[in-house]
Amino acid sequence: MNTKIIKNKINQKQLRPDRNGRDYLLLKLATSDEAIFVFPSKVKKERWEQLKEGEEYEFIVEESNNGSNLLVDFDTEETIFI
Repeated sequence: MNTKIIKNKINQKQLRPDRNGRDYLLLKLATSDEAIFVFPSKVKKERWEQLKEGEEYEFIVEESNNGSNLLVDFDTEETIFI
């Protein structure tokens, strides 16, 4: 799958159940109509709490078959790479 990087701020974070009753996150972004879906099969659920509304991130996403953004990984803008 092709990945892309989206740099944006989380405007709204919603925990939702899928059709099988398992939780996923929907991240609505501040400066676009795009949203990012977060599933435990891609990003461990323990990391979800690190995602905060109002904070800016660098999201690494894959495009699903229907064109949705699926989160693969993320990092904060403050992280310094050495």
